[in-house]
Amino acid sequence: MSDARGVRTLHLGGDAIQSAMRLADPYALALDYTRCMMAFLLFHPEPREALMIGLGSLLGRFTIGAAADRLGRLPSLAAMYAGMGAMLILWWAGSAYWLLALFALAFGMCYGGYVALLPTIVMDRYGPRAVSGIIGFLYTGAGVGSLLGPWLAGAAFDALGAYDLPILAGAACAFLAVACILSLEKDQARHRGQ
Repeated sequence: MSDARGVRTLHLGGDAIQSAMRLADPYALALDYTRCMMAFLLFHPEPREALMIGLGSLLGRFTIGAAADRLGRLPSLAAMYAGMGAMLILWWAGSAYWLLALFALAFGMCYGGYVALLPTIVMDRYGPRAVSGIIGFLYTGAGVGSLLGPWLAGAAFDALGAYDLPILAGAACAFLAVACILSLEKDQARHRGQ
């Protein structure tokens, strides 16, 4: 953290800035990107849909159980990743409000389903002795992605002038996860048949 010219800045190491605050006016938006992020308030000063990803996540966590019991946990997890990848492509290609609202709700549901499925899949694969350590490791990986992802997306935007690369890279990673999960499912089915 540093203070200079009336601005307190939180750094991500080196000169990279995570956030900044004007000491004389702490509620003012000090960085250009935060002004851009909040510009939607000019057109819709009282948004009601800002929590759609969170709402979708909540719905996904509570509704995935019945589908996973019917389809199987690994195929359901693959479906969650496929849904996240598809929604990222929709976000990349769409500009209409209803498409972005659909993205937010469906992406949130798929993410919530992933969060709900992961502990049971870890339990199925590794048993009760290793569950807490493995889940902690997996969610730590998600935390590292949450820490570095926005910074890397911002760096891509600074270099390329658009978020296309990070969005499409996220979709590609989601589809790669689907392929990995389906190969794991195929391997499990082969071992069950022996």
